[in-house]
Amino acid sequence: MKKFITSVCSSLIFISCAKEKAKTQKHETFTVNTFTDLPPEIDGCSCIFSEDSLSYAKEKYIYANDFAKTSFIKVNGKMIRLTETEHANSNSLTKFKSAGSGYEVEIKAKIIRTTDLEYNEMKGTITIKHKTGKTLTKTIYGVCGC
Repeated sequence: MKKFITSVCSSLIFISCAKEKAKTQKHETFTVNTFTDLPPEIDGCSCIFSEDSLSYAKEKYIYANDFAKTSFIKVNGKMIRLTETEHANSNSLTKFKSAGSGYEVEIKAKIIRTTDLEYNEMKGTITIKHKTGKTLTKTIYGVCGC
């Protein structure tokens, strides 16, 4: 009888641990969503990126910033407001870093075309890292300007 109780207890502990691990893994994954309405903070000079030029033309954005300190991404259906932590330009490479709500975002983009309308078309990558260590990198296309 003692062996039976020990066996049942061990099984229950194993099942409980497996369920807890499944819950943890579920929270570690995330999906970046597109958004079509820009937040009101994105007004005037800004950088707005989509996954590609076709998505950009359809106004399906994955990242937007206000050229100051505020950026936005949408993760798991929720708009996330980020605060810029770094902004650097060298040659034709622009780099932004932002953080907030457990996420860190890094944009690296190169100018592919400068227009006479005060904006630059850009291509690059966005890397989104969650505090759990889960990281997602995507190619991006967009514009920066006023």
